[in-house]
This record gives sequence, C-alpha cells and structure tokens, in this order.
Amino acid sequence: MIHNVSAKPDLIERWSTLPREELVDAVRHLVKQHDTEARRTWAEVREDAVLAARVRSALSTLRAEVNGSRDEAMWLMWIKQARRALEPTEASDGQAAESTAPAATAESGEPEETPEHRVTNRRADEAEPAPAVHQVMFRAPGQ
Repeated sequence: MIHNVSAKPDLIERWSTLPREELVDAVRHLVKQHDTEARRTWAEVREDAVLAARVRSALSTLRAEVNGSRDEAMWLMWIKQARRALEPTEASDGQAAESTAPAATAESGEPEETPEHRVTNRRADEAEPAPAVHQVMFRAPGQ
C-alpha cells in the first residue's frame, strides 16, 4: 500500500493511529523518497516525540527486513539518513546545542577525555592473552 504522506496536514494524527504494519509500509515508502516533501514529512514527525519514537521503531523493523537482501547497503544508507532527519535540530532543541559543544572543564579549560581519545599506557608485551583456539588440521580426502 502506497501512502501519500505529505498531501494532508494531519500527518501526525494519521500516522499516530496507524497499526504497526501500515506504519512500517508508510515509512518504507517515505525512506525511498529524497525530495522536499520527504524532508518536510520527517520534520513534521520529528516534532512529535511519541510518533518519532514509533517511526524509529519502524525504521528498525525495516532494517531487519532488508538484512541480507541484495539491496541492503542502499537501504541501510537511506535508513541512516531517515534516522538523522528524525534527530532534534539545534534550532528546535536548545539542549542539543549544549550537548554538541566541545566539553571543557571549568577549572582547567582542557577538554574532557573521551574513550576514543584515551591513550593506553600498556606495552605490547603486556597485552591480554588471546583466548585459546584449538588447532585444526585439514587433510586431503583419503588420508
């Protein structure tokens, strides 16, 4: 079933009342669109937190459906774009602007250390031992 998602102004109300399967179908159709109407629809959905959560769930369902398919890479890219479109923007959410600002401590003025930037002081020979792996020997047939 194909839905014309941006033709009516009551998109939030219609999508909020859709059963899960129909919502997944509507989201599937919208994910394939890359025009201004699609962007406008994602913006409308983003404004309603409950509907945005349901749509993110539908995107997860869609991702599971395309897993292993021939067009998986393309769908994953489109789903990622849709998820990004559902994230709150800095203009609509003042807290997002604060969370994206570089973290700095008030006392020292140095940025906080994040897990990606931590430097380990371990030497290579002090690394944790690898788990035991059983040796496998392959033999030619008949040996």
